Amino acid sequence: MHSDERLHPVQIKRFREMTPTEKHRLFLGMVKTARSISRSALRQRQPELSEGELDGALAKFILHGQS
Repeated sequence: MHSDERLHPVQIKRFREMTPTEKHRLFLGMVKTARSISRSALRQRQPELSEGELDGALAKFILHGQS
């Protein structure tokens, strides 16, 4: 991590204050965002895929890092 990427002390304090439920919700939101970004990238690289094929390609990418 670069020095300019470190968390601000206020961020660290907030993360420490979060309940497990809040941390879980934050995690789920990050997973959802990552899936959305990955799906968009796959769609851009392979616009001919059907929705089902895109779902399969996304699953393959998530499980094996392949597109």
